[in-house]
Amino acid sequence: MRALKQPNTARGDCYSTARSVAFDLWLLQQRGDPRVKDVRLVHGTIVPRLGDAADRRIDHAWVELNGDTVIERSNGNDIEMSKQRFVDLLQVVEEARYTVEETFKKLSRTKHFGPWHK
Repeated sequence: MRALKQPNTARGDCYSTARSVAFDLWLLQQRGDPRVKDVRLVHGTIVPRLGDAADRRIDHAWVELNGDTVIERSNGNDIEMSKQRFVDLLQVVEEARYTVEETFKKLSRTKHFGPWHK
């Protein structure tokens, strides 16, 4: 079986990590965990404040839980924060959002983790 490709960019691992987080949360939801009502994989752009990409708009992927919490695990991060704080802090522009079912269809069709909307 052919491995899925991570885009060959300086983005890090946000697309593959966000997909993994979304799937893990979806599994909890399927098992009846009352804390997980809705899971969305989101693709868009952000403006980081630190690091090599500071103050530049970059493509990014993250997970939204229950419509009001962002989970960010890319590049070794372990962050959960309110969606509003995430949007304000990183000047987020949301470009596409996917259910877990839509995510697996996109993965199957494209053979890569994203972004799929460009």
